[in-house]
Amino acid sequence: MDVSPRFFKSIIFAATALTLLGCNGSDRPGEQVLSRASEQCQPDAIPQRYIVRWQDGSTSIAEGFEEDELIDEVIEPNLEDIEAVEPDYRVRLQPMEVGPQVSEFNISAQWGQANANLESAWNQGIYGDGITVAVIDSGVDPEHGLLRNRMWVNPGEIPGNGIDDDGNGYVDDVNGYNFAQNSADQVLDGVGHGTHVAGIVAAEHSENFSQGAAPQAKIMALDFIDSDFGGALSDAILAIEYAANNGAKIINASWGGSTCSENFRQSVYALSQRDILFIAASGNEGLNVDITPTYPASFVTNAQITVGAIARSSVMAEFSNYGDQTVDLFAPGVDIYSTLPSQREGLLSGTSMATPFVAGAAALLWSARPTATAAQVKAALLTGVSTEARGYRNSSNGRLDVSKALTAFGL
Repeated sequence: MDVSPRFFKSIIFAATALTLLGCNGSDRPGEQVLSRASEQCQPDAIPQRYIVRWQDGSTSIAEGFEEDELIDEVIEPNLEDIEAVEPDYRVRLQPMEVGPQVSEFNISAQWGQANANLESAWNQGIYGDGITVAVIDSGVDPEHGLLRNRMWVNPGEIPGNGIDDDGNGYVDDVNGYNFAQNSADQVLDGVGHGTHVAGIVAAEHSENFSQGAAPQAKIMALDFIDSDFGGALSDAILAIEYAANNGAKIINASWGGSTCSENFRQSVYALSQRDILFIAASGNEGLNVDITPTYPASFVTNAQITVGAIARSSVMAEFSNYGDQTVDLFAPGVDIYSTLPSQREGLLSGTSMATPFVAGAAALLWSARPTATAAQVKAALLTGVSTEARGYRNSSNGRLDVSKALTAFGL
């Protein structure tokens, strides 16, 4: 058994009181820092796998331990250096719907771009250049013709030499990292979800093909999802920390489900201190997430935007989660045409598809004003929405409108 199989640099958090889920009072000192899964969270707990947060702010994973072994072999020998230990949990991609087959491209397939008024930015020469968007998802096919030139490249890493050239703890992380497989191999998007999301953000513009919202932005591919459409929350946390430490300005999170992890909450909230926007999907259960929280959608920070979905008619999609306080705005999310692995394209539906429209819009605004803060970009997007008196159930009462957002941003 490996006490700390993977160590990573992570965000240093401001002093925060930690709420533990477990019951203390034992004579064993190690139990004072160990949280146990509540009855609600137990079904999502990953057996014999724990998230360890150290006093210096770093995170590691301990796996292969029963609880008593964890306390005796990991926690108590390192007690002075450990802040908290909690179970790892399984999280999932938001369920998505596959649209009808498209025999050939037509302009109606790009209804989302028109609905969000993205051309108002493109007509001003605003394309998202200089902004890196981390797609934390199922991976991205870096060889897709419309994404190949849009991939973020780690300037300190030499491809394929099996060496951690830049000393960041990851070997050959040229375009990002696959945390699910502990590998730099990004051509593992058998699910297709992450490649579709990446195309909505930044696919190159080419006649008769997909058009990304910010076609000169860069995509940092961070994979933590396996072929079962789920992944370990610890890997998502490590991916968030990787994005923050390697220059991403925006994180796209089209997944959710965990209500249990304090470490996860701290990772997301710390992004405000790093001036990084975190764009989260609201979910596809048709629920009011003000009443029935789901995470990360229900986190509320200065640097988070939670996104629901609309259909072609601009009304809220029937599957979309909503919330007058928790969800910030809606964006196109039904029959969205975008890239898929192996040079394919196709239609998918879900708040997973709405979220990258907002991530791409944020990249557009930020590229036009690089000195702006994450909070200022968020404010412009939420102030500059289209309301159309449709009674949208979100905090802005509106849907994404890049033209109005640019005006709110003074452009």
